[in-house]
Amino acid sequence: MSTVRADAEKLSRVLDENCPAATVNIPFIVSALLDAESRLEDTAEELEGL
Repeated sequence: MSTVRADAEKLSRVLDENCPAATVNIPFIVSALLDAESRLEDTAEELEGL
């Protein structure tokens, strides 16, 4: 499991426990984190190719 995915799941649990109303935004937060992870991986591959 990637660090970003683990962090997203932890964030989901914390928000669900401490602020149930905030859970509405979790899918958007997770999507943004996974997109950022993907872009970082792509950038790392490009940099390795230099």
